[in-house]
Amino acid sequence: MPINYPDNIKSNNPNYPIIKASDTTVQGYAHVADITARNAFPANKRLEGNVIVVGQVAYIYGSSDLGDTAWQTASNWTSISAGLDGNTGPAGTGDTGPQGSTGNTGAVDVSYQSTAPTGASAGEVWFNSTSGLFFVYVNDGDSNQWVQIVGSPGPTGGAQVSSYTGQIEAPIVKEYTLDPYVASARTITGYYITSTAGTATAILKHTTSGGSTVTILSASVTNSSGVFSITNNLAVAAGSRLWLDVTAISTPENVSFSVSYTE
Repeated sequence: MPINYPDNIKSNNPNYPIIKASDTTVQGYAHVADITARNAFPANKRLEGNVIVVGQVAYIYGSSDLGDTAWQTASNWTSISAGLDGNTGPAGTGDTGPQGSTGNTGAVDVSYQSTAPTGASAGEVWFNSTSGLFFVYVNDGDSNQWVQIVGSPGPTGGAQVSSYTGQIEAPIVKEYTLDPYVASARTITGYYITSTAGTATAILKHTTSGGSTVTILSASVTNSSGVFSITNNLAVAAGSRLWLDVTAISTPENVSFSVSYTE
């Protein structure tokens, strides 16, 4: 439907207070294609405060001098395009969305073959099926190569302790051989011997590589004896004979013994 105004639409240009139906420009405002067209704007439509949009940039004229020289001077025009935009509204904050599903677990390519794989990428692992060793393909910035994966050495293990043990039910005076031929050199570390009844003397002996007899310790065996401290002649060479020489018996029974050593 048509809009009816109570009077003629008026302009703020004192030279043309009434906007005529035949005019193509509203007084005080114009839209032109370029600066050349703005400079050629009709003198009878110019006024201080004139707003002219050149392309998409709006300018306002700030001089009371409406002559051609002043009108065409760029410093008399101020861009007001930024002022035409409204203020930015506050940023909206929505609710936090649900957590996404967990991604796939990464995998390491491992090759199992007797020769190094070709066309490998950094980070790939190769198990040499011949040597039983692992390698990782490394790019050190200068070259690409397979590098053996070596773990840190474990702690040094302690010396293995072994022992000769046994029981003689009714000992008599004789030599009881513990080892007729010692396979490897060893060090005697402990001597334990006891009986359930009676007494005896049990001498721990071994031979040297030259065949000489060496006494390690002579122990008096009773039902209350036990551990004997050994301080001399502890080293037993490979090839030696090791034995208990039982003497001075008095009805001993169930003589139990243990001779410990390390190799």
